[in-house]
Amino acid sequence: MKLLAALLLASVFLFGCVQPPGGAQATPTPIQDVLHEDVTPTQTPTVTATPTETPSPEAASEPTEVASEPNATATLTPTQTPTPEPGVYVEVDDNAWYPGEITVKKGVPLKLTIKMRDTNVYFAGGDVKSDAFETVRFAVGETKTVEFTPQGQVKISNYWPTSGVLKGTLTINVN
Repeated sequence: MKLLAALLLASVFLFGCVQPPGGAQATPTPIQDVLHEDVTPTQTPTVTATPTETPSPEAASEPTEVASEPNATATLTPTQTPTPEPGVYVEVDDNAWYPGEITVKKGVPLKLTIKMRDTNVYFAGGDVKSDAFETVRFAVGETKTVEFTPQGQVKISNYWPTSGVLKGTLTINVN
């Protein structure tokens, strides 16, 4: 059986690698014709454009009426984006928040920088949670900044990460 397999393999190898008699070239298949075909570049189309002047946007200081269809108007009133509160810095450990309460302006974006203290902190750090932002995990000594826009009173709590035990809560009041 092994002899038959060896003969079959040898015949495939010999006959598959042999050139046609007389050194003639093998006839190319259609795909080989495409690969060896001379390619002549085509002419690139020319695009002509006439530049037009684009009106510059104007700062709207008063409402502007815009017609979207006959006899229909919409009034556009410029809006002001509230200026962000200057950054607020707090620290936290397993005993409390420092300070434990702050007051900010309602509806104004707030950048709150939180530092997990180096001392009096469980070795795995803490999870800071609030309805105002996603839970943030802190390592001991780590500082991170969260951004949100308080619309009402916000509570931010510190939990031990492995057990979920509440360690303290920061209250942010708005005026």
